[in-house]
This record gives sequence, C-alpha cells and structure tokens, in this order.
Amino acid sequence: MITSRRNEKLRLVRKLLRSRKHREETGLFAVEGEDLVDAALGEGIEPVELLVAGETVRAELLAEVSTLGHAPRVIAVFRASDLPRGSCDVVVGLWRLSDPGNVGAILRTADAFGAAVALSEGCADPLGPRAARASAGAVFRIPLLGWEALPERQVALVAHGGAALRDVEFEPPLGLLLGSERSGLPDELVARSEAATIELPGKAESLNVAAAAAIALYELERRRGTSLFSPS
Repeated sequence: MITSRRNEKLRLVRKLLRSRKHREETGLFAVEGEDLVDAALGEGIEPVELLVAGETVRAELLAEVSTLGHAPRVIAVFRASDLPRGSCDVVVGLWRLSDPGNVGAILRTADAFGAAVALSEGCADPLGPRAARASAGAVFRIPLLGWEALPERQVALVAHGGAALRDVEFEPPLGLLLGSERSGLPDELVARSEAATIELPGKAESLNVAAAAAIALYELERRRGTSLFSPS
C-alpha cells in the first residue's frame, strides 16, 4: 500500500489531473471515480495505474491529489492511445470551446447519437478531469478526431441568420460545426458551410452550445433513424 505522498504514482496522478501539457507529453490521462473507471473497463480499456483508497493507497493521500470536492474511492491512469478509433458519418466539430464542461457534455451527447467529435486548436482538453466527468464515460466510447478529419460537407450552427434547422438537408457524411458561446464560429468557416439556426420561440437570445448540439443531433437522428458510428 502507498503510504507516502511523495510516491511516484501519486505524483504522476497529481500532474495528469492538473496539467494538460503533462498529459500531452506523456500520452496519459487520469480519471477520478468508479463510474468513469467502470466505463473504461466496460469498453475493454485497461488502466496503466489503478489506485484504490484503502487497498493500494491510503485514502487520505488519494484525496489529496484529487480534484473532486469529495474523496474518491478510485483514480485510474489510462493511455490516450487506447481510446476508440473509427469511422463516422457525422462528426461534431468544436471550434475553440474553452469550457471543459461544455466539451464533456457534447461528448456525452455525441455518444448518445453515435457521432464522433473533432476538436480545433484552442478547445478545452477532452481528457482533462472536468471534461471527462462531464462526458459521463463517453470519452471512452467515441472517436476524438482532429479538425482535419471533418467531412467535406459541413453545417455551421449560428445563433442568428442561418436557414431554419428544420429546413436544412442532413445527409451524411456531414460535419456539424459549433463555436464558443462568446465568439461563435469565424466568418470564413461559416462562409464555406451551410449556416443553420435553431429557431427559438421564447425570449432567450441563444442556447448553450451543448444544448444546441443536442437539438441538432436529435433532429438529424429523427430524420435518419439509424446509427451513425461504425467502429474500426
């Protein structure tokens, strides 16, 4: 059992939970809590390290390295290279979404509708602790792609001025582009895409980006009625 806070495994976990640079340099990431670890194991993804309070490490030491508001029962370290790869007819493209909660929530929605997610530079790290928690395990189930992997045909969701979402042709392969709530999508991306707007009958001026993604993916799936993701 680990009894020293200077233990190398604890130091690794602390760095992985707090530093994107360290995650990228090592190719590793850490998740906290039994639900996320079970999600990984359910997909056949084995941890590099598994720290269990009271079994492999003193509970108070695990609590010290955690980012949670409560002491976790387990923290595990995984290889980013073990995450799923695959082909997908629909890819949600996230342009400079800096909020890890929104990134994680969209991963969860994409998982629900069988889509992949592509991230531009400037996005929050989907393997960071907040995004991983918000994904509810989806980070272990869907492909995470680079921006260059987006399909050629793209629909850009814009708050105002696009065609009504219900009138847009949703024929995969398709990239569904979303920007940050503050800045939206750059003009050049919108110009080479088909702009679509979710019409809002209420008084709210716009939707949270994760809510917009959920509505668009639901509309696409409602029309298709088929699964979009084919693992490879």
